[in-house]
Amino acid sequence: MSNSTIRMQSAGDAAVNEISTLNVLTTKLNASWGVREYSMKIRFDKNQVLFQGIEIEGTLTQSQPTVTLTDENDLHIHYGVQESIIAPDESVLIRLKFQPLNYGDITIDLYEFMYDDVPITSLVDGKLQVKITKNIAHLNISTDAGGKNIFDPAMNEKLNIEYGTKTGFLARALIRVYDAQGRLVATPLHQNFTSSSGIERMVWDGRDSNLKRLEPGLYYCHLEVSNRESGKSYKTVQPIVIKSRLK
Repeated sequence: MSNSTIRMQSAGDAAVNEISTLNVLTTKLNASWGVREYSMKIRFDKNQVLFQGIEIEGTLTQSQPTVTLTDENDLHIHYGVQESIIAPDESVLIRLKFQPLNYGDITIDLYEFMYDDVPITSLVDGKLQVKITKNIAHLNISTDAGGKNIFDPAMNEKLNIEYGTKTGFLARALIRVYDAQGRLVATPLHQNFTSSSGIERMVWDGRDSNLKRLEPGLYYCHLEVSNRESGKSYKTVQPIVIKSRLK
């Protein structure tokens, strides 16, 4: 049983603010194993996606499990029955519903699963793939720690800048950073898109055009994407805060 695999399927056609259903699949469960309960823990970024419930119809989960959403935005699910849970081959264990809030690839992290008291180590995360369907300039800024738009380059923190547009590789992206007085301080990116998905990512270390760390304060990240065939361009902007260390 410890060799079982729990796999969360991905949704390649997810859309912003529309609910997508992800199947949680289990490999074969023999009756002789006597499995009567399971528990799982799932983590996701609440800035990117919302949990919207479960579905059990047509799954191995025959009654409502206990579902808990913690303050840390961890999802805990526990299910137990009197009779053994049996799966003759790979089967749907339960269905989870999520609502993406932004474009891009959103990971649903399945980080713990147990059958009875046996931990299953072969776990496959789920993913919501939300493609850009409009002619827009998409910009999403975050940090590895899960924060949004606030970082400290002096502590070697970096920003993850996700940018995109519907036309994908037919477009060119230009990212500029301005200070609060409107002065251009950095141009982290100026290049053609290379992916057909229309969504790409870069990491910025908070340095200016002379490779010096910017001072703490408020900045603005401007994105402009231009269609190289039509010449049309789309723009958007988001604030960035460079914080200072406590003394």
